[in-house]
Amino acid sequence: MYKRQHLYYVLIRPDGYYAAANACFCERFQLTEQTISTTHSFETIHPDDHADCSAVVEQCMQHPGKSYPITFRKPLSVGVFTYTKWEFTYIHSEEEGGFLQCVGFDVSEEITQKTELENAHTIINNKQEMLVQMLSNCADVFILSLIHISEPTRLRR
Repeated sequence: MYKRQHLYYVLIRPDGYYAAANACFCERFQLTEQTISTTHSFETIHPDDHADCSAVVEQCMQHPGKSYPITFRKPLSVGVFTYTKWEFTYIHSEEEGGFLQCVGFDVSEEITQKTELENAHTIINNKQEMLVQMLSNCADVFILSLIHISEPTRLRR
């Protein structure tokens, strides 16, 4: 089981603005009680992940009460971001309308380890291909040497 130091809980209104968030989320992403309701959720999601996030939100809206997973990046500062994994669920209520309930946590360490492992595999595969090529070349030279040795030498007059 993964150790989770941060569990984020947020509610997002249909217009995309935060309705509420737990203290852990606000602290991590530098939001306050005063700024949370005036912050659009996309302001805290990496721009390259907006389309994926919108697609999951659309699924949630089409199937209220059903949870959908998503992993995306959240900027911490300029050029620095963290990977987060979420479960989104659209909750509809007659008296309050609807909102998106989001529960998430940081998965940066797992993503970093996975990337490092993939890079190590690539390096190993490249080295293996080089070694096979070197051994193939050595075998060719060895065979040519054997052929050369087995040929009778001609004396020159």
